[in-house]
Amino acid sequence: SGIFYQRDRFEPDADDCGTLWLSDHPVTPGSKTWGNEIPRVVTWIKLADRASGRPFYVFNTHWDHRNQPSREKAAKFIASRMESRKDATAPVILLGDFNAVEGNPGVSYLAGKRVKLDGANAEWKNGLVDTFQAVHPNSSARTTLHFWSADKSGNRKIDHILASKGVKVMSAEVRDKPMVSDHFPVTAELEFP
Repeated sequence: SGIFYQRDRFEPDADDCGTLWLSDHPVTPGSKTWGNEIPRVVTWIKLADRASGRPFYVFNTHWDHRNQPSREKAAKFIASRMESRKDATAPVILLGDFNAVEGNPGVSYLAGKRVKLDGANAEWKNGLVDTFQAVHPNSSARTTLHFWSADKSGNRKIDHILASKGVKVMSAEVRDKPMVSDHFPVTAELEFP
């Protein structure tokens, strides 16, 4: 789950970045203990805007495609990791292939909604903003997983960009060109206050 950024625009913090495996052993490379067949990860980096000096975090993840309990544990783990970031005042962007649609409990938890996770009610008090939903709340063309059909109609949006509350979402799109995989790329232009 790589994170690419413009080096001329953003300064990375080499002491505040890394990769963790979504398992009971997050620092053990390749670990998978939550029922997923494939190791899954979350990667993060703290960047600073070179013009303003303002920092922010980017987290990128890829959740399991078959195991719902694994996705729910991933949501709680990532939220906990974001809560424990070194600079608690810096905004956060979370993006990736969640293999879960917007109404999935794991995605809903990250959006700050009250859901049932691991058999118990849970609500993350610092839930994030779904950037696509903020711009296109009534869109019926939000599919990202298109199975090479090139059809955005429907609600199979499993690729997400979420951001800290207070973000101004300038734009958020599901791009149908270029078609480089069985997922459409998602984009968002954000401004933090």
